[in-house]
Amino acid sequence: MQRFTTVHPGLWAAGLCLAGLLAAIQWRDEDIYRVGTFFLMPIVGILAAHILMSTMRIFCNRANPVVEAVVASSFTVYLVHELPIVYGVLLFEGSGLPALAQFLILTLASLLMSMAFHRWLVQPSAVMRMLFNGIPIRRK
Repeated sequence: MQRFTTVHPGLWAAGLCLAGLLAAIQWRDEDIYRVGTFFLMPIVGILAAHILMSTMRIFCNRANPVVEAVVASSFTVYLVHELPIVYGVLLFEGSGLPALAQFLILTLASLLMSMAFHRWLVQPSAVMRMLFNGIPIRRK
């Protein structure tokens, strides 16, 4: 993990170049392009993961309040985020909003509602912290 999340400029360059190549060929119908797409997809995915994780290591590898809040609420967000999305999709059904606008609204609303749920319902209660995050209840 240490090596994978360390910046390697050559891998960054390869990842960006291969991602550009993949973007150029993935919609072509000829067999050679389909084969290229088949082989490039996992390589570009792994290199993109390297680029993202090494970037996050640069900017988020030290303690700060935002990272601490995200880490503390991550499991709650994981458990709760689906409800606002499902009900939001039902709400937007037939609305005529473009799909990208719906996606952005639902993503932001789901994040905010999940974080609020954690902040005001889970965090203050030892029982809720145990149920949603597995943090043991401390006995006095």
